[in-house]
Amino acid sequence: MARPKQQHVLSQVLQRRWAVPSPTRIAVLDLATCRVNDKKGPRGAGWEENFIAHGADAAEQRWKDTVEDDLPAAFALIDAGAVELPDREADLVRDCIALHWARSRPIRAATQRILAERRDAHLRQWDRPDVLDALFREAKGIFSAGPSSATAGTSPSGCRTSSSTPAPASATSPSRSPTRPPAGSTSSATRRC
Repeated sequence: MARPKQQHVLSQVLQRRWAVPSPTRIAVLDLATCRVNDKKGPRGAGWEENFIAHGADAAEQRWKDTVEDDLPAAFALIDAGAVELPDREADLVRDCIALHWARSRPIRAATQRILAERRDAHLRQWDRPDVLDALFREAKGIFSAGPSSATAGTSPSGCRTSSSTPAPASATSPSRSPTRPPAGSTSSATRRC
């Protein structure tokens, strides 16, 4: 099932409560321009494009199955003047209010801000070449050839690293394998203590 592109942040069943009947139409106030847009049906109003990024189809289906389909019964009791709702309908109304709060634009903005702050803090925590070099050495048993230890001139343990100098021409002979450096030569990936 494809992810729903137009995800309602204001349920259609709730929008119908304020709609003008026959045909069902809602005037939409654009808060950015303070203008009332053309009247639309509940399907065309109260939605955001790709509001839920992950698991949108499952979230939409769960909302429909557990709350949205049963809300008209709760609204009928409210319209009839019920002072106290039965437990099932009271739970539906509470769930409806909670979900609309959780799916609101301000809560989404706050969630995105908090996630960005936590991601940045996590990246700062791991942006430590000395720690990354030590973890690599522990996992692989060799020093990394990364820029952190190469530019410092020492490995995390304090050993000097060799410079990246080519092997002398006299050390290369036809009998040696071209993929294997001659004995005594150094490369940027070779480090000695």
